[in-house]
Amino acid sequence: MEVVQLERLARRQVAEIAIRRAAIANRELAAVGSLDTPGISFPPLVLTVATELSDVAPKDVNDVRTGKMEPWNLIRLHPSGTRAAAEYTSNPLVFFSAFLNYMWIYLRFFGDEHPGVVHAQNRFMQFIMQRAQLYRWPVCLDYAMRRLNFIKASSIHDAVAWNDHPVEWVNAIFIPENHMKPDTGSTQKRPRADTNASRRRKR
Repeated sequence: MEVVQLERLARRQVAEIAIRRAAIANRELAAVGSLDTPGISFPPLVLTVATELSDVAPKDVNDVRTGKMEPWNLIRLHPSGTRAAAEYTSNPLVFFSAFLNYMWIYLRFFGDEHPGVVHAQNRFMQFIMQRAQLYRWPVCLDYAMRRLNFIKASSIHDAVAWNDHPVEWVNAIFIPENHMKPDTGSTQKRPRADTNASRRRKR
């Protein structure tokens, strides 16, 4: 997966979220209340953000807000409503799309209070994107999940935790054996024709 493709996806995702946000601003707030889960009352901003993201449940938005979101449950934040864990491990775009929504939710609740964390989350995503250019995606996903579990156990508001990539972790996971195998199909040289034999046949 090319970094350029992932960056284009990120920009498109942010643009789509901005459009949704503008649309919800023109709606009646009473309509947002329809997203409430029976028996559970969510803060108004939780319902608003859930509407902005359209396919994300208020409970999952609230789990991000409270720091209870389990890393493997990030897939619930995928914009198309993807839920199959198998898609997580086979397609990097599923993870990055879901994580972009995670970042948006965090920004809406804590962007003013913790701007450094917002930047650190972006750098975290860039780090995983860069590694995904060189190493097999399941390996990169495993590293991302380990770090996200550590951050959850520490504090999602800790910019240092988001920025930190311990050398021992990196060296243990990103090893030569986990490099992506080069695609030699398009670069393999074609055998050269025996031009001398061709000339001999023409004589």
